[in-house]
Amino acid sequence: MKRSSGRSIICHVMAGALLVGAMVLAADLNAAVPTQFDFGTGTAAAGYTKVTPTTAFSTAQGYGFQPSKSAITAVSRGGTDVLKGDYCTSADSFSFSLALPIGNYTATVYLGDLNGTSTTSVYGEQRRLFVDRLTTAAGQVVTKTFTINRRDYTNGGVTIGRTTREQTYSDFDNVLNFTFAGSKIAVCGIDVAPSTTVTTIYVCGNSTSVDQPDEPFCSWPQMITRMFNEKVSIADYAESGLTSGSFISQRRLAIIGTVVKAGDYVLAEFGHNDQKKPADIASFDANLMTIANLATTHNAIPIFVTPTARRSENDSTTSVGGMAQMTRDCAKTNNIKVIELNAGVIALHKALGTANVSALYADPDTHFSDYGAFELARVVAKEITRLNLDIAQDIRTDLPLFDPSKPDPLNYLTTSTIGTGIERPFEANKAISDESGLSIAFPSHTIQFAPGKTGHAVFVIYSLSGKRIAGKKTVLAQTQGSVSWPEIAALPQGVYLLKMNVENKQDEKMLFCKM
Repeated sequence: MKRSSGRSIICHVMAGALLVGAMVLAADLNAAVPTQFDFGTGTAAAGYTKVTPTTAFSTAQGYGFQPSKSAITAVSRGGTDVLKGDYCTSADSFSFSLALPIGNYTATVYLGDLNGTSTTSVYGEQRRLFVDRLTTAAGQVVTKTFTINRRDYTNGGVTIGRTTREQTYSDFDNVLNFTFAGSKIAVCGIDVAPSTTVTTIYVCGNSTSVDQPDEPFCSWPQMITRMFNEKVSIADYAESGLTSGSFISQRRLAIIGTVVKAGDYVLAEFGHNDQKKPADIASFDANLMTIANLATTHNAIPIFVTPTARRSENDSTTSVGGMAQMTRDCAKTNNIKVIELNAGVIALHKALGTANVSALYADPDTHFSDYGAFELARVVAKEITRLNLDIAQDIRTDLPLFDPSKPDPLNYLTTSTIGTGIERPFEANKAISDESGLSIAFPSHTIQFAPGKTGHAVFVIYSLSGKRIAGKKTVLAQTQGSVSWPEIAALPQGVYLLKMNVENKQDEKMLFCKM
């Protein structure tokens, strides 16, 4: 599935970035490279480096535009705010690169046109989505901040065994890449600053979680970057064709060990290739625990991710040759938390039905489209919240938590954005089912439950940080029904957790909802 925002041509822009970026020498990475840039042809804002349409990337200056499909042009609007008074644009997507060392960088982009509307998406490195079709009204310039990870195939004396195709990845060139796309792109500037305090999520996996280089393929880590604020960064070390064992033998786990720190997360999603050989099946548990032990050695948190189901599968216990269940069993035995991606994919299969399930996939059975990757990323975000991980509080609240039994519309990623200064519009009030038999009906703000226990009940609303917001006590005379709670209509807009306890927590239900 190709996106009207220009995502389908991003691979052409990045191909040019690779040819130039691969020429950057390691020594150049230590040079003083500017990190604040004012795009356009007007006067540069104080403290900013001017970037005009002719500012091509070079190793000498360490920054600039990569070769683009269409010409990059500048538009000047004047005004007293010189940073926002001009911008760069193009008929197609274009990339800007910085020669910076590996690590996490917090970026702030300035998007908009003082005299006209704009719609801009921002990607980083290898097609990782950060800003999705942000639309601005005439006269409006909006800032968006996110954190991006730049990794490399060698660090700290460890060099991974790259596959042939990886040698052309923009994840592995020596520059940090930003790509701008959209129906009317307007980029006024960008600030980039190194960040050592963010939480990094390291992804270990195969082709179902790799940063896919080309359309129509995509993976959930490339989409989940959109769902976190600037306090979380994604570092994806997955590659196609790997088993849990070859991930380790290619020293990918070892290179994670050179950068992972206390409080980070190490996610492991394997199974599709492990199931093909008896020896790999036999060593599967041990390999997962090797990954988990690396994380705990560095005081990071290991998380297992059940492998994505194949399109032809609808039974989570037998999916991927039983590897999903092996992942669950290994996690349970070793007291490791599990992100239940496999069951989420199967729920999507059932909800979409045979007529529409192909929308999730870029090939007949295994690998995902943009739409599929986005839906899977929403499942992972939902699971992070369900597990009450610390990073759940850093999921952006402009996206409601997800119910895979109610997938987004098939055209979700190709429809134009409505509104101004936002990435995607959502209903002000939206119940988000957690398959618990609990829901909220809007606009009456009636809590509905089914089935449950009769008796004394307590309803409590919490913020995502765990703060108690409001409570209500009542007596339930039936196992299915509703309770009116109109007072919650006064809650500030945001995502909340609703808990229902009956008879001293003998029957507890939870629901995430957007008020």
